[in-house]
Amino acid sequence: MKTQTLLCTAALLAAPAAFGQEFKLQLVPEGASPKYLTYYMPTFIPLSAKPPEGVKRAPGGLRAPLYGALKLGDTNAPATTLVIVDEPDSGEAKLYVDTNGNGDFTDDPPANWAGREVKRRDGSPGTQYSGDSMVGLRYGGPLLTVRYKFYRFDKNDPARKTQASNLYYYRDYIRAGDITLGEKKYAATLSDDRNRGDFRAAPGGTGGVTLLVDANGDGKFDTATERFPVGQPFNIGGKNYIAEVPVASGETLRISPSAVAAVERKPRPESKTPGVGAQVLAFTAKTTSGGTVDFPAGFKGKLVMLDFWATWCPPCVAEAPNLAAAYNKYHAQGFEVLGISLDDSSKSPAEVQSFAASKGMKWAHISEGGKWDTRLAILYDVHSIPKALLVDGDTGKVLADDGLRGSTLAPAIEKALADKKKGK
Repeated sequence: MKTQTLLCTAALLAAPAAFGQEFKLQLVPEGASPKYLTYYMPTFIPLSAKPPEGVKRAPGGLRAPLYGALKLGDTNAPATTLVIVDEPDSGEAKLYVDTNGNGDFTDDPPANWAGREVKRRDGSPGTQYSGDSMVGLRYGGPLLTVRYKFYRFDKNDPARKTQASNLYYYRDYIRAGDITLGEKKYAATLSDDRNRGDFRAAPGGTGGVTLLVDANGDGKFDTATERFPVGQPFNIGGKNYIAEVPVASGETLRISPSAVAAVERKPRPESKTPGVGAQVLAFTAKTTSGGTVDFPAGFKGKLVMLDFWATWCPPCVAEAPNLAAAYNKYHAQGFEVLGISLDDSSKSPAEVQSFAASKGMKWAHISEGGKWDTRLAILYDVHSIPKALLVDGDTGKVLADDGLRGSTLAPAIEKALADKKKGK
């Protein structure tokens, strides 16, 4: 099946001034990540050995099939896309997606699905699968095909028993075009962050749809300063606007003046996250429990992980049990964690503290309510989360800035602790 041609232009539609301006955005059906977007927020569906209603013809030769159904498109009347993950204990695993939605898995384009060797949390070898496929979306007209990315954690990892039957997915498509604010034209994209196939925000602007505007004209979208939730006021060039998407397909974007003021997110000063071997950036801050932390001076004799996260970030929350397990295992050897929450002011420090405690994250946390504009995110030039740095509390030097998630976290901590003990 051929996918749509990638179009990134937009035509300005006539609209009454009282209702703002409307812009036509074109579908970019695949390749949005990482070309346009540097972040994703995965959704998951449970898989079952029982075929769901609607399966008319399955592929031949299935050995250990698990079935699932994605509800995508207009949330008022979503279409069902059926999927099959065939993951036998030995031999090739495959992903099948009923792209055209007819219940027949034998007449769809093949999905990509491949395994990679990983270390489980207990150190034993395992396999994690990931891939992608075209998925059909319908909004009352012809079928639109867009690409979704999929992945599964190692089904045999004892530490991930609760995730063993989950299939995770996220969008690889956007709507893109040009918009005009005042006298100036900007490149813009509309991102379906919640992977629903519906670009409309829920009441109150909480629907997980984001407008990204290249406000500084550098050809990129800065997630910290150029990313605005649809349905909430934003400020560009000192003027306040609000974006709305009237149709589920996202082809029309409406931008109107906003009576509610918003803070303009200025381009950040030149800054760079310190790399391995560099001196970490020092700061003092109040913790969510009311104490004061002095970093890194307050961590003498320790190995400390600086962890940028948020309660609204699914990958961060998914990683919490792994980080908690590492903390419990290595804390007595001098391993500490300092969490920096990128939650906004709608979450009080006490609420962030309570959430962290519920996930076993029993170390100190900082939450200043600024989301991407929090001073520590700006100081460390954080544009996406989860993000972590491993720091020597004695020297203040960065020991690691990669491999600090999943199965590679524990080996990184063990190596750093061993090197520190040897005085390296």
